[in-house]
Amino acid sequence: MNESFIEPLLLNLSLLIVLGIAASYISSRIVRPIRVPEIFALMLLGIIVGPVLNIFNLDAVSEHERDLLIYLLMHISLLTLLFEGGFNTEFGEFKKNIRIIGILASLGIIITAACVGAVIAYLTGIPLIYGVLIGAVLSATDPASVISLGRALRLPKRITTILEGESAYNDATAIILFLVIVDLIGASTLSISDIAISETAVKFLEMFLGGIFIGGSLGILVNEVLKRNKNEHYTVWITILLASISYFTAEHFGVSGVISAVTAGMVLGVRTDAFTPREHRAVQDFWEFARFGANSIIFLVLGTLIDIEYLANIEHFAIGFVILISLVLIRLAVVEIAALSLKRNLKCIITWAGVRGSIPIILAISIAGMPHLEHKDVIIGIISSVVFLSITIQGLTSAPLVNRLIPTKISRDARIYEELKVRERVLRGGLKSLDRKFSRGDIDDVAYEKLTEKIGGELEKVKTLIKSLTGKQMEFERKEELEIELEVLEEMAVKLRNEFVSGSITEGAYKDIREELDEKLLGIRKELKGI
Repeated sequence: MNESFIEPLLLNLSLLIVLGIAASYISSRIVRPIRVPEIFALMLLGIIVGPVLNIFNLDAVSEHERDLLIYLLMHISLLTLLFEGGFNTEFGEFKKNIRIIGILASLGIIITAACVGAVIAYLTGIPLIYGVLIGAVLSATDPASVISLGRALRLPKRITTILEGESAYNDATAIILFLVIVDLIGASTLSISDIAISETAVKFLEMFLGGIFIGGSLGILVNEVLKRNKNEHYTVWITILLASISYFTAEHFGVSGVISAVTAGMVLGVRTDAFTPREHRAVQDFWEFARFGANSIIFLVLGTLIDIEYLANIEHFAIGFVILISLVLIRLAVVEIAALSLKRNLKCIITWAGVRGSIPIILAISIAGMPHLEHKDVIIGIISSVVFLSITIQGLTSAPLVNRLIPTKISRDARIYEELKVRERVLRGGLKSLDRKFSRGDIDDVAYEKLTEKIGGELEKVKTLIKSLTGKQMEFERKEELEIELEVLEEMAVKLRNEFVSGSITEGAYKDIREELDEKLLGIRKELKGI
């Protein structure tokens, strides 16, 4: 690495920081208030400073140095996004929805890659295996870009969990499938019909399970280290080491680094007993910042590498639009299979939240540096246009769609009640934490009594305020009960349908029980409508 490389490298890195700060300002002042996804703003900024104004570019360095820099940036961004996704996944809810998440992140990826690959091969005339390669790239969704909107719009917790869990693992699954197909293209000149499916499946499983083993083992090991760590300043650095070591160790042994990073993050996120509250907050804040930085880098670097002709090519855009429609329809079918117990409006939200974002862009950038791949212009052009259209169309319409499918207008009293209930739960949690510290001998009698009295007094005030909502408290509590009962009855209806399909009950018995359930469901919906 010569001196001529250092100066443009530092210049471009400095520019990245400046652009990142600008993107952060735009996001907080303009993007969030009008509920536009962050990655939409980043994508526009990347296009403006890259191919349009040509401010940010790496032309001053050699091709080898440029490829090395891009390789490092992309791998660091990749492990950051995946580790952060795993760490912030709520495992309890993840476990409850493991079947839906598992189908979306495995079968959904394979079905999407195959079907989209066939559509692309038909539309463009490129070999089917190259079409499947593009399908694998585009099967990776980026629901994280919509989750922030979903939380602001009071999206149901179960839907948020499904989207977060899917995001954590379907990206990793898509990358494994992508790497397997790239290896097949590089190793063979045979047609796709001649490829040994069994060998491909074995390799896929080896990479997947190997990544889980390495990431899980390292996550447990680091958890034990953190339990014994008495210096809070080292905690964030230890998590950074875990993310990088889990990723690169797995890559070294020929298994999936992305699965390893996700699993390590999830193991660490589950076992929060290793952190003090202050440490946990510091780690969450750091990885949230790192995620935004990684997204910024990905889309800004994209602007320097993707030729403006890719975005201006009408043919690519037309094909991209057809492919986007195909992606949405295929995802809808997979969601219907995976989430039978969910209401149709929630299925529509999960389907539409399948925005294509960071991971397809990373893979597109990596394709640019693969000399043995043919049809690179077509591949990168289609991926770029689909991502652009997906972010623009799905990203910008997600908030209105959620508002339409899940009306979020609630009364002032209802909002106050919900806030007070949250305060009540937090204060109760504080008292339990205080009891645990006292039982372990961490605090003396005087401090325990003083803090118990203080927190207990605040709790009583909150209880009084809740009771002061005369006539409203019972109404709100009744609404919560009805919503839970409605969800349980809908799951019972799905279970009943499965029993009938499997032949466990007669048609007459099925109709009688179903009629009874329908009457209960109708009654609950009417009562909810009246509250």
